Amino acid sequence: MFANNVLGTKTSAYCIMELRLLVETPRARESALPFIVIEGKQWSLTEPIDSRSDQFPRYTCISYVWGTGRAANPIHPIYPMSDRTLPEGHTGEHGLHLRPRDGCRRGALGKSFTALEQVCAWNVKQTPQPDGTCLGDLETDTWIRSAWAYQEVVNSSRLWFAGEDIRRNLLQGQFVLDQLGHYLLKYGQSTQATSAKLRGRYPHLDALEELLLDWRTADYVERPALQVMSGISRHNINWSDYKSAFYSMIGAITQEPSSRTSNPTLESLSEAFMSLCERKGDFSFIFSSADRDDRAGYRWRPQCDILPSILPWHCFGEQSARRDAQGIWLQNIVTVTVSPTIGSAGRAVVSRWLQNSDLETALEGEIIRQASSTLVEMGFSGSNDVIVTSDGLLYPQRPLPAELPFRIGVARSLRWSGDVASPALVFVAEADHTKYIPGVFIGVMPSGASEVLLET
Repeated sequence: MFANNVLGTKTSAYCIMELRLLVETPRARESALPFIVIEGKQWSLTEPIDSRSDQFPRYTCISYVWGTGRAANPIHPIYPMSDRTLPEGHTGEHGLHLRPRDGCRRGALGKSFTALEQVCAWNVKQTPQPDGTCLGDLETDTWIRSAWAYQEVVNSSRLWFAGEDIRRNLLQGQFVLDQLGHYLLKYGQSTQATSAKLRGRYPHLDALEELLLDWRTADYVERPALQVMSGISRHNINWSDYKSAFYSMIGAITQEPSSRTSNPTLESLSEAFMSLCERKGDFSFIFSSADRDDRAGYRWRPQCDILPSILPWHCFGEQSARRDAQGIWLQNIVTVTVSPTIGSAGRAVVSRWLQNSDLETALEGEIIRQASSTLVEMGFSGSNDVIVTSDGLLYPQRPLPAELPFRIGVARSLRWSGDVASPALVFVAEADHTKYIPGVFIGVMPSGASEVLLET
């Protein structure tokens, strides 16, 4: 698929998406259409295809990083292409998807991803064999860090990996996931490294494993927003390319295309993502580490800025909500109470989570210290001012205001891998409004759940 960007008139600053598939055509000495020849087969572009159509043809996406080099485009001469594009032109019977050049064009792909038959990921200089021989190449490869790679992989039915040595067999995505996970597990056992420490040593390999896990476990556009935020946070760590990040996030939770301005702002993209989540009834986005909105009625909501996950780790479940005349009710929220010490059950669970059974009899301060250190290794950027409860530990993103009453609500139906940690909200009662501080809870999930009203 090849995408062009057609700008509107002076009164319209919206991008119009033009989608074309690159398909095999009969060989001919003369052709009215520009074409390329790959391994004896002739390929040409189709006429534009409506990206909103329910009859979008099945196609193959070749996922790779454009890089900075450009070359003349033999099949659409008015638009240059990456100098890495043509070597990727090797596929099966389906059409090819040649990656568009920027987020404005990518933002409108929408429903076309429902027709995505398979993705062929082209990344390192050799076909990735996760057996330790090329882990350095994988760790430093730019494809793993690409926000677009996230959207393309999680929306695909089938996934293949290949390198420049294309004539070797392609590797199935499941094989790469199995082998990579097996190697990292064995490496961790041999070095006595916890999962969090492995992430510190191989952050991008860990991100690749999580991406493949997301691809295998979540249905198309059905993953929680928090998982999408976590995935993007791992692939675009400093959010420098926020446009690509938000377009990929939107494309991972909806199949519907939407109009995009030709020069979207960070605020408008953030608002578009959160509004879409609210319409879907997915309020897991509120567990972002971003500062809260300061507008009355919206103080529970992250401000319109980048939206990193409070803990960029694989999560599962949901955070639903309902609306009525009173406002927005978060569902399946469990209240935990502050305690002078951690209860025995909570202490045991936290110790197992830290993979250190000796902590069950250690001083409480040592448990708190190790839990804080592990959260930082996992990507938590919040406060060390831990709140001790009878069921476990709560680490807020921001220090709590002194001497103000508060209560803690933990998401019962949204958990991080390991089934021990969950996102939480601290409700601080200020003079004339409620202050909302997100946090990470580690411990035993108490029984029972209720709804909590957000101030609107």
